Amino acid sequence: MKKLMFLYVIFLTTIQFAQPGVTQEEIEEINAAIVASCGSDYGASDIMSVNRSKNTMRQFGFEVVDTYSTLEECFIFLAYTQDQANDFKSTGIVGIYRNHTILWKTNPVIKCFDMRNSVIMGVMDLNLDGNIDIITSWNSGFSGGLSDIWILSWNGTSGWFINDIDEDSSSSVGGFTDDIGVLDRDGDGISELCVSAGCFSWNGSLYGNWDNQPFPEIIPKDALDAEINCKVEKVSGNYKYYYKVKNTISSLQRIILFGIDAQTENISEFNQPLDWHFFFRGDENFIWAFIESPEWNYPEAFIKPGEEKNNYFFTSSGLPKINNIYVQGYNTECDLEIEQVKLNSFVTNTLSPNNPPDSLIQLDFLDTLLNYTQRSFELGWIANQVIADKYDSLFVTTKTLLQGNHIPWVEYTLQSVIDECNQDSSGNITSEAYALLRYNTEYLLEHLPEAIPPVLTSITPQMILRYVSGGNPPTGLTVTATGENFSDSSIAYFNGSAKTTTVISDTVLTFPITGSEMSTLGSHQIWISTYGINSDISGINVVDNLNILLGLLVPTLQCVRNNGGGSYTAYFGYVNDNGVSIYIPIGSKNKFVSLQIDKGQPKLFLPGTHTNVFSVNFNGKNLTWTLDQASVTANKNSTPCP
Repeated sequence: MKKLMFLYVIFLTTIQFAQPGVTQEEIEEINAAIVASCGSDYGASDIMSVNRSKNTMRQFGFEVVDTYSTLEECFIFLAYTQDQANDFKSTGIVGIYRNHTILWKTNPVIKCFDMRNSVIMGVMDLNLDGNIDIITSWNSGFSGGLSDIWILSWNGTSGWFINDIDEDSSSSVGGFTDDIGVLDRDGDGISELCVSAGCFSWNGSLYGNWDNQPFPEIIPKDALDAEINCKVEKVSGNYKYYYKVKNTISSLQRIILFGIDAQTENISEFNQPLDWHFFFRGDENFIWAFIESPEWNYPEAFIKPGEEKNNYFFTSSGLPKINNIYVQGYNTECDLEIEQVKLNSFVTNTLSPNNPPDSLIQLDFLDTLLNYTQRSFELGWIANQVIADKYDSLFVTTKTLLQGNHIPWVEYTLQSVIDECNQDSSGNITSEAYALLRYNTEYLLEHLPEAIPPVLTSITPQMILRYVSGGNPPTGLTVTATGENFSDSSIAYFNGSAKTTTVISDTVLTFPITGSEMSTLGSHQIWISTYGINSDISGINVVDNLNILLGLLVPTLQCVRNNGGGSYTAYFGYVNDNGVSIYIPIGSKNKFVSLQIDKGQPKLFLPGTHTNVFSVNFNGKNLTWTLDQASVTANKNSTPCP
């Protein structure tokens, strides 16, 4: 842990230290009051003016805050016996001084090795019980810096210690002074006092080492609820992104950092509130905003519960996209490793720049706009379902028009989207939905395609023999189309229905058909559509038998190999003398005569003679493959393999 550093003033009087802002006159006055109240053997070791020190942050989590105004115009003092004859019998007290009198003080119960090293470390509500806690450190041993921590809870009129006390009447909370810090180990808003060996926690009554919990590997920084607003303006061909960050009143932590995913290389002209740093790491695709050295920028730079900050903005050429924003609360210093931030933050959504696609696929981009509409409604950026449906309908219409290559109508419909965005921006859509739909639609409008018609040359298979019985009915089939001018926007249609299409190259694509479609007799039309322009129509015939074929379709046996020990391997092929590819599912028309009818035989039969297509291991007894109306049998006496 970092060393806790405090500034103290050393005076040539009984007092050893005083916090910044305490005058020599005040020191002498308070010290005289201590002597008058406690006896001449007492003197002050540390004095703090709460008013002059409040709203400051010490290193490693200690703060001075008078949350409930119960220490207004008060001084906090630590005092000790001046009799040092027996160090370990020295005792100390904590007191409150106001208006030239000691308002309240503890009994002299604090034991200390060297009272002159006692200090006030922080003033804050550690356990959220509505009382201010005064955290004090008292040297407890010969080892330099070893201290007991005594915590006084103050309600405005009296106080009591809330640290566990051991059998020696010493505080059980403590450690080396430069190893003690305040953090919220569990993210529940209640602070722990931690050293490198572990944490002293609140059990509802006292602070102590109750659960033997080690120092946490990850300190929770997500105990907050943030609301993010983003506004985007187009300026000279680029986009200016403005952010407002609000920490809701229910949050347990103050906001100290946020980061935004961004898929772009071009961000410039950053602006941020005072004491914040706002910049982009292009190699990490991450926009950073954080308070550097928060201990010196407290409290103005923090975004406290119920507060908000704006004036974060930058310029980018990237289009608006929905991305994650990661908001961290203060619980020791900032995390500046992206993965740590992403794992340990409050996460919500906002807009950030996204590079336009390298190769724009207009139909896919319309799907993106449809997704933006749905996500905007889910995120509350679109007022109601009626408004969301309106944009959905416009984008679906645009897709249909684009598929039909009706480019002028596409332009008209996209311009209608922009007009609706302008009209709805007064109340029906937020600034986020406006930027998403307006600027992405505008980009698509500027990048409409010049349509090139696709050419469909062939379909594989061209014929399907319908499943009858045996085995399991087929659940589907991948059809291959070959041709020309296919692109990533090409879509295969089967009987007028668009199919999920995988483009292999500009000459080959595939698409699935279902088991139901494979079992429906008749000729099924297939065409390819690119940018709404359709190819010529081809088709697949689903038949009950292959009698319409003029050529042969027969199974063949090439040879049988004797593997020794009664094991044999048969090598099979087939002859398809027809000019079409034929699909025959495993079943009564494509089977082996055995309990296991599927032994790896093909289901797709291409035109021509095909040898050694597959092999089957067997015991040398008759092994018969039936294909449609023909069969071939292998046994140990069949033609041996060379």
